[in-house]
Amino acid sequence: MALLNRDAGETENNIKVLLVTPISDLSFMNLTCAPPIGLYRVRNYLISKGIYCDILDLDLDRTLENKYLRLVEQGVYDVIGVSVSHQNILSDLKTLWRFREASRKSGKRCVFISGGQEASLNYTQWLEAGIDLIFLGYPEKRLYEFISRLDRQRDDDIGEIVRDIPGVAYKEKDEHFVFRPANILTPKEFRELSFDNVKNLDIPFDDYWAAVRKSADNLDFHGNIFIVETVRLYTSSHCAHNCGFCTSQVFLPVCQNKKFPVIMLSASEVYELVLHHIRRYGAKGFLFCDDDFLVGNKGGLDRAVEFCRLIVEAKNNGLIPEDTTFNCQARISDFLITQKKLNLELMDALHQAGFHGIGVGVETFSDSLLKCPSVNKIGVTETDCYNVLDALLQKKLVPTMNIIIGIPESTCDDVIHSMQMAVKYLLKGCQVAVTIVLFSFPGAPIYNSNSYDFSTIEWVNPETNKVLIIKDHVLPNEPKIANILEKIQDASAEELRKFNMQYPWLEDSAIPKPLQGLAIFISVAKLLGRQDVAEEFIEVAHNIIKEEELKIG
Repeated sequence: MALLNRDAGETENNIKVLLVTPISDLSFMNLTCAPPIGLYRVRNYLISKGIYCDILDLDLDRTLENKYLRLVEQGVYDVIGVSVSHQNILSDLKTLWRFREASRKSGKRCVFISGGQEASLNYTQWLEAGIDLIFLGYPEKRLYEFISRLDRQRDDDIGEIVRDIPGVAYKEKDEHFVFRPANILTPKEFRELSFDNVKNLDIPFDDYWAAVRKSADNLDFHGNIFIVETVRLYTSSHCAHNCGFCTSQVFLPVCQNKKFPVIMLSASEVYELVLHHIRRYGAKGFLFCDDDFLVGNKGGLDRAVEFCRLIVEAKNNGLIPEDTTFNCQARISDFLITQKKLNLELMDALHQAGFHGIGVGVETFSDSLLKCPSVNKIGVTETDCYNVLDALLQKKLVPTMNIIIGIPESTCDDVIHSMQMAVKYLLKGCQVAVTIVLFSFPGAPIYNSNSYDFSTIEWVNPETNKVLIIKDHVLPNEPKIANILEKIQDASAEELRKFNMQYPWLEDSAIPKPLQGLAIFISVAKLLGRQDVAEEFIEVAHNIIKEEELKIG
């Protein structure tokens, strides 16, 4: 549960900070309840410096919002940090303005701040939307400096307070936008923030795990191993790839106005974080949330293999429970050596260490789409995808295929083919995660491209009445695909409702990923007029559900 200043102790100044995670605009079928690690890192750093700081996570407990709104109305807080996203922008804007209105009622100055990828790469819109100050890149030290100054300069403008602080964006009184790049992140600073400080965090994992446990009964489904007591770790600074739809690779280079290599924790440091979370919190599973945990793998003698060796040794010595499980994000190319040779040594190492789920992207089973600018997975072919997926399955690893329906260059045949191949590999033992639209994320290579059309959302600032035009997702070139995108989510919900009616044991729990994906595939096939393909997918879904039904008796 979010607790008021849980362990801040004595404070050195009078500034009080509230960090808010808005309610996620979750789809009708996803389960998401995990600690916002970035906010806990910021909170821990501020508390270590004597700053009073609370976290309100509305995804964990939505009933607490009114309590904190009343505290804001009473003028308790001087700084409110709001996590923002582009995918859930309307929901985030509503949260922001509920707290801004509460602050206005207090009659006290309250500064609204934000940071992270979404705010940094779309800083002009968020400043127009009601954020007062954005911190670029890793914000801990600069945020502390700002708070220290705010305590002394309560009546000064934002620009005056942050006059010589790097890594900030704000709007002057004359409406001029200021974007002051951050200093280049050094390996020493990265390790201080992502290793040393992480070991000092106080995160209420038990509260999050209890919330997940309430709806996680059916997530051990179709070969998936779902562990409630899972901890997410971030072990690298940013992504080294250049996918057309993604912003991870540009986040820090844009914030620092300079390209620089990925900084990674060493294998021994990652191992120490794992050991720490097992001993302190009783973690049983780990999800490495780096966009590519295996970045740099080509010869096998690398960080990932060394980490696996340390884990195997620790399990053999009884330092880590044998059933401790690991999951990570990777790329098809990570498992290929030169001349398309499979990196079997890496796969063996991952299996021996207890890795289970491996997210491998994929996005599409189409050679032409893999090369198109919106996807941009140059050097990877459809055949490569098949070879890597088959090899991972043979090594008893479970790949998760991410499939995007609304790739703008797709034809109807491309969509049908990708869905059919995904289902083929689902039956072999893979997991599938499906994205309906190709979201238009600020900072992504395709965001400002003149080659694409975008759907847009209009939002009016309730204070200034200024209209913001927000790019939502990329529109497919094929009209037939473009015309069905807005219908897929409701149609998928209806397909899932049918499954729930026929198999009541599926109700009142999180929906397993295979059924999420199949519901979307069935809906897309029907909407494209391919009832024959839809019937194939429906049969697969029923067979999978019946297999799981037999397991649970």
